[in-house]
Amino acid sequence: MDSPKTEASESDASPYSDPPAGCGPGTALFVGGGTYMFLLFLGPALTVLVSGLEAAHEVSSHSPGSVVPAFALGSMALAGIGFPLLLWLYRRVDLARPVAILFLMVAAVGVIHLQLIVTVSLLGSADFGSFLASALWAALFTSLAVPIAVMWEGGHRLRWAVAVIVVVVLLRALVDWNNHLREERERFDDVVRTLSEYPGEVALVESEEWSAVRAWNRREEFLKVDYETPEGDRIEVTTWADFATDATVDHDGSAPADVLRDGCDVDHRTCEETEEAGLSVVILRNETLPPNDLMRVAWRPGVYVEIRSREEGGLEGLRESVGLLRPAEEGDGVALAEEITGGPRL
Repeated sequence: MDSPKTEASESDASPYSDPPAGCGPGTALFVGGGTYMFLLFLGPALTVLVSGLEAAHEVSSHSPGSVVPAFALGSMALAGIGFPLLLWLYRRVDLARPVAILFLMVAAVGVIHLQLIVTVSLLGSADFGSFLASALWAALFTSLAVPIAVMWEGGHRLRWAVAVIVVVVLLRALVDWNNHLREERERFDDVVRTLSEYPGEVALVESEEWSAVRAWNRREEFLKVDYETPEGDRIEVTTWADFATDATVDHDGSAPADVLRDGCDVDHRTCEETEEAGLSVVILRNETLPPNDLMRVAWRPGVYVEIRSREEGGLEGLRESVGLLRPAEEGDGVALAEEITGGPRL
């Protein structure tokens, strides 16, 4: 017959003393916690990335073909379902302070996202690709290092785990700043080189009201300069040095017969032919994604300029900006680059 002492000891046994087969505290932390942290980063990151790709292809997140809502809902479902499942697992394996550990893991991922937002707001979105890459590496490292730090202290204290998060934030800030400086130098040299090679073809805006804030060229096909007013109005001026052969082609791969009107046969887009400042102009308007007005100008033989506004009621500003265009001259490359970067080459 069992003694009363034996019965009492059995009744006092932990309800979580029977962990899942083959799963101890280390496995629960590394496999469960690490994977959960990385997926918490990956879900929102993919949502933002897909949203940007759809916007670049003029697909609204509200349209039936958009996958952004699916990514967003998946991310929220992961966060909502994963937390209680991991909490149950950590209790089953008798992990100390399971709630505090889980909140620390979620906070670590939140810090990675917050730092990305702050970095983009301070340094601009031109280097978003490199900022996102550093965030990815930070998420990978944190997903491994935080569980190691938690195991190191047995889960009773989380000081080392907090220290890991702080170190990752500081190192990532340094990497992002160095990448920003490097890409600023590359953009500076790229603008100078492009305007030096095509001084009479590139169109620039000559106005005290408009200031150049960004410029780049792609595959030596075009130079694009963004201008902004002190009030925040913005236009994009793109010079296609060989628009007909490089920039726009028909479905059969040939150049369109009428470059100015290319794209006018697309659904939900209207075109208006006019003349501004003595130049032939076609205004293209997208009826599904306002504001998204585009003005295409026959600038010089074989050279076409596109002026785009994403401001409400920006059409009048587009018409006025045509008269502000002038051809780039010698020395404009350095002047434009310094205007954009705020000073001489870093």
